[in-house]
Amino acid sequence: MLRSFLIYLSQANWMRQYVMRWKIARKVALRFVAGETLESAISAVQELNANAMYATMDQLGEHTETLDQAHKTTNDLIHILEVIDESGIKSGLSVKLTQIGLLLDEKVCEENLVRILSFASKKKLFVRIDMEDSTCIDATFRIYWNMRHEHHFENVGMVIQSYLYRSDRDTADLLETDTKIRMVKGAYKESSEIAYPNKADVNQAFDRLTRLLLDHAKSESSPALSNEGRWPPITAVGSHDKKRIDAAIAYADEIGVPREKLEIQMLYGIQRDLQFQGDPEQAPTYLVGDLAQRNTDGRLTLIGDAQAQRGAQQLQAERIVYDETRGTAEAEGGFRFDDPNMSISGSHGTLWLDEDRGEFFQTRFRIYDRHARGKAKKTFLLFQ
Repeated sequence: MLRSFLIYLSQANWMRQYVMRWKIARKVALRFVAGETLESAISAVQELNANAMYATMDQLGEHTETLDQAHKTTNDLIHILEVIDESGIKSGLSVKLTQIGLLLDEKVCEENLVRILSFASKKKLFVRIDMEDSTCIDATFRIYWNMRHEHHFENVGMVIQSYLYRSDRDTADLLETDTKIRMVKGAYKESSEIAYPNKADVNQAFDRLTRLLLDHAKSESSPALSNEGRWPPITAVGSHDKKRIDAAIAYADEIGVPREKLEIQMLYGIQRDLQFQGDPEQAPTYLVGDLAQRNTDGRLTLIGDAQAQRGAQQLQAERIVYDETRGTAEAEGGFRFDDPNMSISGSHGTLWLDEDRGEFFQTRFRIYDRHARGKAKKTFLLFQ
């Protein structure tokens, strides 16, 4: 019920406009949307790129209602590709075919996609076709194969939904042409006649199909992530389920698939602690607040429910001043710091994010693995 409602909202322009005017809902929504404008989305991707993460951009919405809207959306998507190219960000583009006319006229939709892929090909950019509900699947595959066989585009990939019974066959067919595939569980409400109704079966299918992708990726001829970070490898795991992610990584290690041939893809703003795997010192820093002000000295001040998060560590306060040059986050007006091993609250303090240390005042603390708690006028932290 919930996922169906959320998909409906993504299709409803009136609801999106209403929610984005509602202050608290807008604040929540912006956590999961890279930007309301193309410029703010580009800035978000630049931040991800700076922390060794790549992106795929899309334009929110599904189901255009007129051919004029489909043509306008096509032009908008081409403009996004143009800005990706000019900005130099490491990103591709995802396209829902219903945005460019699939439910109105399949031939027009195909013509619009040819325009998008032609522009992207000239700029050496990658485009992935998003998979939608079951009523669109056959047409989506027809158009994809036309892009490959009739128009000879190589810069296009697909999405497979593991909850569909047909996905084993579709995955095998796509791999015959080295299609770059994003594996997802599936978000649309489908009949048990065509999709697994039980979560355990969906997860099992997801792991099985991911192993199939990784078996293919093991071949020396299978392409890896491109050097400039704009073309993904064959295997992309699109999930926020840690068990699915861990299973994919473990199987890749078991059969000797190098990490540049496996990409973990997540929606912006969800499971941020999982969106970085590797050296904690290189983890990205996420900043949130009711109000953000850039000071003349370059520091960023967050006011009102301010948060600074890096990996599994999170600092919350009424006010946080972030200094990117020094790598510090100064908390004022009462704070709380959490990581998997401890929690600390107090009056004020400073985290040196790049040096893995902190200094806090008038504190109360809990250390979970030692079953300890206490309070102190001044607390020093040194993370090992």
